[in-house]
Amino acid sequence: MLDYYSSRYEIAKIFGVSEGAVRNWIKKTLNKEIYLQLTEVDGVQHILKNEHNWLIMTEQAEKGRKHKHLESRQVVTVSDELYKILDDNQLIGLINSLEVSKKIPHKLVYLNKGADLWEKFYERTLQDTTYQTTSSDLYFFENQYRLIKDTINTESKINVVDIGGGNGEPAMPLLRQLQQDNLLNSYTAIDISSEMLEYTKKHLIRSGIRVPTDFHVCDFEIQSLQNILFKTKYMGGARKPTIVLALGGILFNSNDVAQTFKHVVEGLCPEDLFIVTNALDNPSAPVNFSTFTIPEIYELDTKVARLLNLSEDLTDNELIFNEKTRFREYNLVLQKDIDLSFKKFNHTVKLYKYDKINIWMHMKDTFESINQTANTLNVGLRAVIKHPVFDNVMYAMSRK
Repeated sequence: MLDYYSSRYEIAKIFGVSEGAVRNWIKKTLNKEIYLQLTEVDGVQHILKNEHNWLIMTEQAEKGRKHKHLESRQVVTVSDELYKILDDNQLIGLINSLEVSKKIPHKLVYLNKGADLWEKFYERTLQDTTYQTTSSDLYFFENQYRLIKDTINTESKINVVDIGGGNGEPAMPLLRQLQQDNLLNSYTAIDISSEMLEYTKKHLIRSGIRVPTDFHVCDFEIQSLQNILFKTKYMGGARKPTIVLALGGILFNSNDVAQTFKHVVEGLCPEDLFIVTNALDNPSAPVNFSTFTIPEIYELDTKVARLLNLSEDLTDNELIFNEKTRFREYNLVLQKDIDLSFKKFNHTVKLYKYDKINIWMHMKDTFESINQTANTLNVGLRAVIKHPVFDNVMYAMSRK
């Protein structure tokens, strides 16, 4: 059996180069510019472990180091529009994220006109059901309403809190059912984007939901929801149970999924129910990035990168499944060294050729990870429902 390097990361660590440089060596080999010996495993090219390849990679790494000293860095100044969209805290968070982890926080894309793009995308899904998560959430609430109602086990009216709910439409079937049964006490929407909450208000009016409402601009990835959830319980008078919704895998776009879950759970009381929906992992998941062919989604996910002026001539796109983290990733791979200038703060972020700038990441669930999440958070799993057609799941948790 041929012995080969299992990953680009392994080679990059040995030769002191970036993963992008290793990828470029493989590309050069396929173009017959250099002559590494490769083997293909499951459709992926790997570099064989032998003396011939070691000598070539040593030579390529040394050439790269020499050229690095000769190449000039390109100064890229971020767009003034970025300063109108992000407040100072968000800008500083973005700078820190780029410097520390080479990431553009995905949550920032929903600010300002990003909400318009999401609304256009949602309207598209109503026409052609391209996006399975939307139709899955509708199925869960329309077909599993009785189970949800029985699981919360109360005759009292119920508060519903919708976390990162977009335009609020995915939660509407549940709200309508509860209102029809005279069980809906209030509806609260929480989102990082005030523009997205405006769409939620419009959809509520259109849906005919008539209960007390509350809207909070909040970054639940870094802020606990304890205070908001406590105040919600007393909307309209006496304390009432709450159903907290996190639909469409919204919690799984976070840099720290476990911490984001914790920010919700620490605000729950024993009588509350926390309902999560997400896509399930499956053999096709690592290579399925079909959503990015939808114009609104591509424009949305690249929105902040464009405002940073990371243009197409500076970057290559990379869509990968990270075996180590189990995240699907959309990365921009830099094609030259750049100084990214934030004039407002008189600060420059130094980035290098082949650096990967992550603009989107998402972790899919497994039944094992659902149980692990519940155990880690010390909550009880009350229900787990798999969609009969799509690879989507809904599960409900409550405090023990």
